[in-house]
Amino acid sequence: MPVSATTVGAAVICALLTRPAHADLCAARVELEGDIAVIGQVTAELARLGVERGSPAPGCRGVFAQVESDRDGGIAVAIRDGAKRSEGRVVSDAAVAASWIDSWLHDELDGRAWLLAAPVRVAEASSLPASILVAAAPRDVAPRRISRLSVTVGYEHAWTEDGASAGGIGGTACLGLGKACFGVRGHYLREADRTVGVTAMARGDASVMAIARLPLQAGRMSIAPELGLGFGRMSTRRIDGCEPIANQPTDPNCDPMDPTCMPEPASCMDPNGKVHVGDNFATATFTPRLAASVRIAVPLFDRVWLDGVAGITLAPF
Repeated sequence: MPVSATTVGAAVICALLTRPAHADLCAARVELEGDIAVIGQVTAELARLGVERGSPAPGCRGVFAQVESDRDGGIAVAIRDGAKRSEGRVVSDAAVAASWIDSWLHDELDGRAWLLAAPVRVAEASSLPASILVAAAPRDVAPRRISRLSVTVGYEHAWTEDGASAGGIGGTACLGLGKACFGVRGHYLREADRTVGVTAMARGDASVMAIARLPLQAGRMSIAPELGLGFGRMSTRRIDGCEPIANQPTDPNCDPMDPTCMPEPASCMDPNGKVHVGDNFATATFTPRLAASVRIAVPLFDRVWLDGVAGITLAPF
């Protein structure tokens, strides 16, 4: 059917007038979760890019983003869209995080515009020459490599309420959930052998506890108060002195029936003066444990930290 020029012109005008209305219905929106402080920073930068926070309207494109502070001072961002595509990165600041999130709302992007640190619309930045985009990319932007599981192994030294000291090995495994970290902690400590009265003793202690930790950033260091609850086993055994040598006559030719033939007294050559009991005494006690400590971690290099821990452990029974 022939179409008049007037009809065509009206159709074009109608399309131009209705497009903004459709854009309002499908406004760029993103759902954010994670650290409250980081969410506030990223939300402010998204607003400058024209992106709203909230669920997308039915039939409209939207993304979900999890944002958290990274231990090295950046922002960890994990994004998932309606097509079940997902990706995670660590970026330098909130502006770069917002640009990358915004890029997921536009199919026409070339995948590099989010690297711009300046808070400009990605659709406009995508028209810039590639050389400008590469030059503007921050050097510290790298693919996300976050390991939420931390494992610590080290030497432990403890002092007991009776003045004794013990040394041994301890370790923790902790899984980050949000801002906190939850895991297990165990150790084995052994006291040096010591004399108690006329005998000696050896004592060891082993414990396993569930722990909860809240890391707090202080520059590049991490300071983490930690609580632990579990049980322990303390074992004690007697260390006997030397076993006495059986009585022997002074003269091997002496007649035992002769009253003048006297055997030598029993002797024990233990240098510490401990006596021989010979009962092979050993015991073990199981008690609940409650621990409170502070852990300070200093980064050495990628994924390796030097930890120092000071704490107190109570065995109430």
